Amino acid sequence: MLECSIGIMAYNEERNISKILHSLINQKEEKIKIAEIVVVSSACTDRTDDIVKEFAKKDKRIKLVCQETRGGKVKAINDYLKLVKYPIVVMESADTIPSKNTIENICLPFIENERIGVVGGHPLPANNKNTFMGFVSHMQWELHHRASTMKPKCGEILAIRNLMRKIPTDLIIDDAYIELFFEKKGYKVAYAPSAVVKNKGPETIKDFIKRRRNLATGFFQLKEKYNYIPSTQKTFWLIGETLKITGFNIKKIFWSFCVMILNWWATMLGGYDYYVKKKYNAAWEIATSTKELKKDEI
Repeated sequence: MLECSIGIMAYNEERNISKILHSLINQKEEKIKIAEIVVVSSACTDRTDDIVKEFAKKDKRIKLVCQETRGGKVKAINDYLKLVKYPIVVMESADTIPSKNTIENICLPFIENERIGVVGGHPLPANNKNTFMGFVSHMQWELHHRASTMKPKCGEILAIRNLMRKIPTDLIIDDAYIELFFEKKGYKVAYAPSAVVKNKGPETIKDFIKRRRNLATGFFQLKEKYNYIPSTQKTFWLIGETLKITGFNIKKIFWSFCVMILNWWATMLGGYDYYVKKKYNAAWEIATSTKELKKDEI
C-alpha cells in the first residue's frame, strides 16, 4: 500500500477540528495507507490544541505541532514539510470535511501515473444554494470544478509527491505555487473530481469581500513574480460558463451580475493592498462565517 501523510494547517478551528479528524481516521483504505495525520496549530487561542490532543490519545497516527506565533498558512506548511517522511503528502484545509474515500481517490493517480506530481481535489460548498450567499459559493466552486476539468488547479485539498521542502515565505497563496513548482520539474498536475471535501462558503458579504480580497492580493503577487494567471481569472471564459450554469434564469443572472461586482470590488481592494499599501500579509484575516460545518451540512 502507498503510504501518505496528511497535514492540516489550523488556526482557531475548535468548531470543526473534531469533525475533520473523525472523518480522516475513518477513511476507506484499500490501496492507500494513512500513516500519520499532522495538525499544525498556528498559535491557536481556543480549544483546538486540546481537542487534537484528545484525538491523539485514541489514534497514534495523530500528531500535534504547535507554533508559538501565527505566521500564516505558508509558514505552517513549511514547518509541516520539514517533518514528512512518507512518499505522498496530502494537505487539507482545517475548515473542510472529506468524504469517506477522499484520501484514497486523491492519492490513486500517483499509482496510476508516475509523472503526476500534484493532484487537486473537489471542494463542494455546504451552503444553501437558494440564498444569495449560498448561490455565490456554489457558483464559485462550480466554476473552479469546470476549470479544473480543462486545466487542473488546486484548492482546499491537494496531494503531492514528497519532493518539496519549502514554499517561499513571502507568498500569500500556496497551492498555485505548488502547481508551478512541480510543472517546472516536469511533473503533471491532475484533478480528482471524486476526491470530495465539503466546505463552508462565506455567509456574509463582508466575509466574501474579505476572502476574495486576500486571494486577489495573492493573484497579483503570483502574476508579478511568476507571470501566473489562474484559469478562473479569465473574463470571457467566466462569463460564458456563468451563463451555462445559470441556465439563463433571470434571478440567477442578476445574482451572477452582483457576484461580478463584488469580485471586481474585492480585486480593486487586493490591488490597492499589493501595489499601493505594499501589504503582503501571509496570515489572512479570518472570515468567521466559514468556520463551522454543521452536522446537517456534511
